[in-house]
Amino acid sequence: MSLNKNWLIFLLSNGFAVSDDSPAHLKKRSTNNATYLYDLSELGALFCDGEDANTFLQGQLSNDISLLSDKHPHQLSSYCTPKGRMLALFHVLKLEQGFALIAPHAVLDKVKSRLQMFVMRSKVTFTEEKDAVLLGISTTNDTDKLIALCQQYNAKSYPNTTLSITEEKQTARRFILTNTEAASKLWPLLSKQCGLGDSYSWRALDINSGLPQLYAPLIEALIPQSLNLDLVNGVNFKKGCYPGQEIIARVKYRGKPKTRMVSAELSAEHAVQIGQSVFIDGKAQSAGQVVNLVPGVHTASGNHLLQITLPINALSTGNVYLGEADGPALVRRPLAYLIAIT
Repeated sequence: MSLNKNWLIFLLSNGFAVSDDSPAHLKKRSTNNATYLYDLSELGALFCDGEDANTFLQGQLSNDISLLSDKHPHQLSSYCTPKGRMLALFHVLKLEQGFALIAPHAVLDKVKSRLQMFVMRSKVTFTEEKDAVLLGISTTNDTDKLIALCQQYNAKSYPNTTLSITEEKQTARRFILTNTEAASKLWPLLSKQCGLGDSYSWRALDINSGLPQLYAPLIEALIPQSLNLDLVNGVNFKKGCYPGQEIIARVKYRGKPKTRMVSAELSAEHAVQIGQSVFIDGKAQSAGQVVNLVPGVHTASGNHLLQITLPINALSTGNVYLGEADGPALVRRPLAYLIAIT
């Protein structure tokens, strides 16, 4: 899916930089604000509509679409192969008509045609709105005034309900789904009341909260449990069948996940990328992978901020290394929530 070029032009004239190997990012960062406004242009929106949209998504995704409502319009959900490997991880937003599936552009590019292939005779359409703009808000204060301002410009906001699972209970986060015209009017108004953030800032919030994201290098590499999706209400084990359901349920009821997701830091002097292998003490074979990354130039500490997968028996003890068994050492960070190891 293509980036919204008109919105990128707006960002370039409002303190952002764009490069080939990174999403749009701020040249200068705000600090010490209670409320932040984020550009989330690294994420795209695939719209699903039609008489059978609810039924179709219910049969394709790992979460229970029927639980979405006007009061609870957001959920995390994975789209998997029959072998339980994740093709996409969506933030699903319930719209007035249909749904928006939010994920990185490169992931949506990979799965759009596959979803359409299974529509068959169902009354379902998938469309890409090239003028769509996705923003985010995080705040420790009351969001009512900000929500009301968004509504004046027909920009609807959606609470990130998965945050109730994590320890970041005092921070409210919302997605704002709108278009270029409305966003270009909202941005200067909201920025008077908010600090400014970008996709890397939003990634950092996810990492600190233990919330997962799936990027293109890891498509078909992981099951939902490897990204802790079952721990943040991204898998419903009581709903009906969907691709990969048998495998995913078997891991829960007859065994345990081999790997889980944790966070770590790495000195910025070392290069790192999503999909890169990590190793643990005494093992020549890769133990896991880097699944999310905020480069050190975009963090307050100056270190790379990472999410990685590790074997269950290595979640809390032992040294972890990047790239090879004697590579640079990662520094573990506290777990955002309890992860059972038995």
